[in-house]
Amino acid sequence: MPDQGTGSRYQKPRIEILRSKRSNSSVNPLTSRQTRFKIYAVSGSAGNPRLRQYPNPCMQALRNSVFIISALLSSALFTECASPTPTDDGIEEISVYLANNIDTNSLDLLRDFSYGANGDDNFWLRVSGDTNLYVCNFRFKGDTAKLSIWRPDKFTRDFSTAFNFDTAIYSQFTFSKLRGKIVKIEQDSSNGNSLIKDISATTEQFFPDKNPFTTFSELTSIPNRYSFVGSSYSSGMGDFFIFWLSPKFKLLYIPDTLKIDLKFKKYWLDEFNKGKKIKQHWSLINVSAK
Repeated sequence: MPDQGTGSRYQKPRIEILRSKRSNSSVNPLTSRQTRFKIYAVSGSAGNPRLRQYPNPCMQALRNSVFIISALLSSALFTECASPTPTDDGIEEISVYLANNIDTNSLDLLRDFSYGANGDDNFWLRVSGDTNLYVCNFRFKGDTAKLSIWRPDKFTRDFSTAFNFDTAIYSQFTFSKLRGKIVKIEQDSSNGNSLIKDISATTEQFFPDKNPFTTFSELTSIPNRYSFVGSSYSSGMGDFFIFWLSPKFKLLYIPDTLKIDLKFKKYWLDEFNKGKKIKQHWSLINVSAK
């Protein structure tokens, strides 16, 4: 069984966002079409999807029937680093543990979000069908929980609030929570302007109906528990999950092959069959293998 503690886990990959020169403060830097992400994606036409080299761990939802990965692995993962990634045997052990133990509630939560890790940062992309709604980054700094939000107009559909998100000026909003109270709000624009307010208010005063800190804490506990660095769920091409365990290995879970869209079925079944069967419906795939 892989270690579930944080001390002995291998270093999570970094995520780098490359913005277009055309981007401005009103553009969401993580989901805009003006944003470009550095390497690797599953792409191609609807009838001929293709895999390019080492895919990265944080995947966006389907866009125009193309399964796009929205963040990338740091090049440091392909060179020597102080914190080693797991061995191939360690990866298989992690995959067996995940396949045998992940629960239905966790899978249901992951149907609504794609995930990518960047050190202590946990990026969550909220998806609905083929649509990317908003992005959050949840992280701890000491005793303080920080929640950053991009595209708050969609975020507030899930978490209603009386807070005024001034998206005409700012594109990123960060709430800091310490001992049950929100103590700081940071608003940042893409041109480097920031507005920081120190406050003291309960979470319920800002989010009376649903607490986003509770939601993203629960979400982040899932990859921490099962030791994966990225995940995505496909509802457009079929009912299946991909879990990234390292830059080289993904774990593909197809609970029902009958639900795969016929346009993509051959590709995903071939992809499943080229991996090592961990248990029924689960295949561990080395994406660097030729």
